[in-house]
Amino acid sequence: SWQDGIMPIPVAGDSGSGLSNFFSTLYQVHNRARLAHLESLCLPLANRRVLELGSGPGDHTGFYVQRGCAVVSVDARQDCLDVLKQRYPGAKAELCDLNDPAALGPLGAFEVIHCYGILYHLEEPSQLIKYMGEACSGLAVVETCVTADKTQPADIVGETIGDFTQSSTGRGSRPTREWVFEALGRCFPFVYHTQTQPNHPEFPVNWKDLTYAPPLIRAVFVASKQPLDLPSLSPRLLDVQQRLDPAAYIGVLESILAEQRAILEEREQLCQRLHVAAGDLRNQVEENEQLIQRLSRNSENAIL
Repeated sequence: SWQDGIMPIPVAGDSGSGLSNFFSTLYQVHNRARLAHLESLCLPLANRRVLELGSGPGDHTGFYVQRGCAVVSVDARQDCLDVLKQRYPGAKAELCDLNDPAALGPLGAFEVIHCYGILYHLEEPSQLIKYMGEACSGLAVVETCVTADKTQPADIVGETIGDFTQSSTGRGSRPTREWVFEALGRCFPFVYHTQTQPNHPEFPVNWKDLTYAPPLIRAVFVASKQPLDLPSLSPRLLDVQQRLDPAAYIGVLESILAEQRAILEEREQLCQRLHVAAGDLRNQVEENEQLIQRLSRNSENAIL
């Protein structure tokens, strides 16, 4: 199973930390859906030299460690790499802003490049794709947020630097599926779209109708130096895909709803506490005003 070998994050989720969103239930549900889908593709990923781009604190690293891979993990934030090294001491960690991947050149070639959740956090994703084409001797797996607006091949968007799940520069992009597919095709001889989508609402299955899609929508691609004859892959972009496991998808939705319900309940409790505190403060202000009035009258009587 993809879950074997996944080590827990060894630090507490401090809400004041840039790492905190990595610890949330919503984020972990998202990771489980992506890795279960990756496993379902039946790609030749075992016993490979792997480059993990935008590793964060290592939520995907264990997927490859469990398969006997030699992993080099790259992130723009040292705090993320410090946590990753605690979880997977055998992994090599490299600090690099992936907007300028040239510094990774001395690392050499990799049989597998794992590029999940990073392209859309870059201002110039084409630079990273170009590097991937140069450094990859086998295949690259790519998952990214995309835009449905085909009139803008790659929108530039603002992101929160203090949130370590987002861009380290405060600026990212939202390319179209078509742009990603074509950019990969300029650097790899074989590019594929996955027949299925992960069990998560951010991965739509009907690209012709995104009426009820969430604000972030995502797609998965495989780029290779050799042809891959697998039923899980399509050599062309698909307008309609299949859900990996509809039954599991329902479970994911229930988990997400439960998390959101818990957040709402916590906020309601906070509002109630604030309401009580505001009432107490109002009473205190009224008492102080009454005290001032009594002292003022006493002062006037004393003068008389």
